[in-house]
Amino acid sequence: MIRLYYVPGGANMVVHAVLEHIGTPYELKPVNSDSGETQSEEFLELSPDGRVPALVDGRVIMHESSAIAMYLADRFSDAGLVPDIDPDRSRYYLWMVLLGNTVEEALLRWYHPDDYVVGAPEQAAVKLAAEVRLTELWGRVDDALDDRSYLTGNTMTTADLMLFMLCFWSRRMKMPPSRWDNISTWLQDMQDQECIRAMMSQEGLAWGFAS
Repeated sequence: MIRLYYVPGGANMVVHAVLEHIGTPYELKPVNSDSGETQSEEFLELSPDGRVPALVDGRVIMHESSAIAMYLADRFSDAGLVPDIDPDRSRYYLWMVLLGNTVEEALLRWYHPDDYVVGAPEQAAVKLAAEVRLTELWGRVDDALDDRSYLTGNTMTTADLMLFMLCFWSRRMKMPPSRWDNISTWLQDMQDQECIRAMMSQEGLAWGFAS
């Protein structure tokens, strides 16, 4: 059985939602980061950076949320989380990389500026730059949703589940993504998805999106 190591509200959210949508049996394995469990020898063998999520699928051991999510979506392709043909398929890969490498990175800079620079003024500058960058990126996402129901077309994909996680993390910022009209409409749809509801319930998460 597939095993997912997670911390409630962590980067495992997208993987957890993918597993729920796929419907394959899996086991949730909570990890206590406060007690240092993520730095234990056992966990570091699964995730060398000591971060969730980690996934064990038989002989396959993976870390990095976007990589795990794409792996599962490809392995269980019948679940329909990966578009079959272009242009939707090419958009899917573009968004998965952009969300994981660019949007998530900006969010990490906003939440953890101390990981990048030393000193209060310098950290404030990093955080401000992250806010500016995220405002630009949410605009790009909103434009993409202007003429389609989901990021790649008219069917939900793993990219939408990835975006939902990032929107959840951003929900209490000064300019949350829900301020953009198309994203706001999309968020209402995503919150009604069964896989999202199940993931949120099992991780004990509340909606609480700012408007």
